[in-house]
Amino acid sequence: MELPKNFEYFEKTSLNKTIENLIKEQGDNVCQQKIGVDYIKNQLTDYSFGFIRYTTKALVGQRRTRQTEHHLYSFVLCKHVPDPLVKEYNIILVCSRANSKDGKLLMQLVEQKARELHYQRLSLIAVGDQRLLHWYESLGYVSIDYKPIQDSNNNAYYMRKNL
Repeated sequence: MELPKNFEYFEKTSLNKTIENLIKEQGDNVCQQKIGVDYIKNQLTDYSFGFIRYTTKALVGQRRTRQTEHHLYSFVLCKHVPDPLVKEYNIILVCSRANSKDGKLLMQLVEQKARELHYQRLSLIAVGDQRLLHWYESLGYVSIDYKPIQDSNNNAYYMRKNL
């Protein structure tokens, strides 16, 4: 699979701590403070594979500190669903910075990877407003079920896409 510039594929089994640490450090900003650090860290314990886009910061003339040398733009985490009848991946977390425009590309990369592995379906839970729901629908996802989120005007939508 050929990846666009600055994108990288990673798997949980590869024990890529650099990528996981980058998501832990900058994930909340990339997710635009809508998800929470604890939730992001939880998802990093139980995923199968993901894609990430980051660049290396120029450190010329800067004093070296413990800050990361990378700038995270976007990432997606996917998990194998242990269903013996259907080979399915669940997209457990997809985040991108406000103006990065990476969301659609990340979703295309996940779909391409799932097809390469002969998976039959992708699923996700979309939390948010109608705009987000319509965006996923424009990518071919179908809303299967939804539940209102307590103390919120938003719903959580369970969505699927057959490949």
